[in-house]
Amino acid sequence: MESRLHRKGIWLVLGLLLACVSFDLLVYFQPDLWNHNSEYQWRVLRHGRKSMIVPVALLWSGLMSIALLGFRRLAKSFSGRKLDGWAAVLIFVLGILSPLVFFQVNRFGAKELLVRVLVEDHTGYFSDAVKFKSRAALNAAYRENLASLSMHGRTHPPMNALLFMALNRLSARSDAWQGLYQRMVKEEVRDKLHQHFGAGTALQAAAMLALLLMLAAVGLSAVLGYFLVRRFCSAEQGFLSMLALICLPAFSAKTPVMDQVYAVFILTAALTACAHKKGSLWHGLLSGFIIGVGAWLSPSVWSGVFLLPLLVLARELGAEPRKKFREVYESLLVLGLSGFAGAGFALWLGSLVTKLNYLEVFQLNRTGWFLNNTFSGRIHVWKWVLFNPYEYFFWASLPIFLGAVVQFVKSSAIIKKSWPELPPMHGFFAAALLFAAILNLSGQICYESPRLCWFFLPILANFSIAGFSNFTQNFHSKIWYLVLTLISLQTAVVLAIY
Repeated sequence: MESRLHRKGIWLVLGLLLACVSFDLLVYFQPDLWNHNSEYQWRVLRHGRKSMIVPVALLWSGLMSIALLGFRRLAKSFSGRKLDGWAAVLIFVLGILSPLVFFQVNRFGAKELLVRVLVEDHTGYFSDAVKFKSRAALNAAYRENLASLSMHGRTHPPMNALLFMALNRLSARSDAWQGLYQRMVKEEVRDKLHQHFGAGTALQAAAMLALLLMLAAVGLSAVLGYFLVRRFCSAEQGFLSMLALICLPAFSAKTPVMDQVYAVFILTAALTACAHKKGSLWHGLLSGFIIGVGAWLSPSVWSGVFLLPLLVLARELGAEPRKKFREVYESLLVLGLSGFAGAGFALWLGSLVTKLNYLEVFQLNRTGWFLNNTFSGRIHVWKWVLFNPYEYFFWASLPIFLGAVVQFVKSSAIIKKSWPELPPMHGFFAAALLFAAILNLSGQICYESPRLCWFFLPILANFSIAGFSNFTQNFHSKIWYLVLTLISLQTAVVLAIY
């Protein structure tokens, strides 16, 4: 029996290896094959250094292997909160390193991270902050000339540009920071940035501050993702999930973007809502307040209104001893009422800072959303409802997709058999699947947003890793190194092509 399982495991490993390597070769040699949406095409740039694809993939997978070995050694000495603390430190550091390493396949290397802050079409809020300079001028643009804002500025509240304005002022007033920036970045690079963007030393130093902020959010979002999935799974599975997360193409593809900051708000609110086993008025108020603050940065944070109650429901259904329907209902009611109260308070505070009414801003952002889609020809929502899952999984990697399919089949059977008394992990997966369906069918995920859906990536990674766990009885300590290597290889290939 054991030999049969062993042979089955070998065939599984060989099949996974063959499928993933073949896929990477097809992406590399036939990149146009994967673009089939009549309203939007991924740009085939081939801006990467071909010679760096394999070295970068091997370097990163090596770091992942060392991290996993290190975690397993720590698990022998620590447990509980101490182990989670060490895991958080490792994930945070590796989360920041991920884009720095993978960007070495780019012809500009890690320098492109700074370039992207200055490019208007990428981090448009920085351009808006430079263009309008004051809150009054920015507010006037929102109310009177929405088209004058950057592409992302039209679809997001002014708090983003105000944040970058604050960074610009901080940099302009700090000679010490400008001096440090000059020592960090070569004069040749600074001259090219000045030549292409007209940005002096103070502005370039401000862009570096913005870059550091968003890189910190990269690492923090991965840490928050770890603690969220830890509510429903073991420490090792949670750690493996986050290692997979920081290997994904989607994790590094658009770095640096403010979507990494928005994810911090959604994941923090989700953690807060799930923190109290019996449900708490104060936890509901705080989670709602966090959502409200985040909503002043991005309307996408409102997706937490659906995610939070689903996660709390999963926690309640999986609680031991089993709770009665009335107890579950009361927990959700407390979360809903206190959460909306906290969000309302945050929206009111934000209006004092921005001197704008949030409902007015939200309506303007909706106008900007339709304006952008119309300009770019993305007008058929049904096409995006069909295309977004494909794009999301492409940028999440083939190994993640395969693991997710396996887990979907297993979870579906267990959910059907055990509902409503679900094991905690499968209750979590049921909530995740329902949330993903709501998110996609809403039609609000458009053009490049699927790969920017950061707050759902930790849940997806955990879902997939659980799928692979079903086949690791005989390869438990080895198959993970292969999975992480294959994800890393696909990321290096994809970032070099698109």
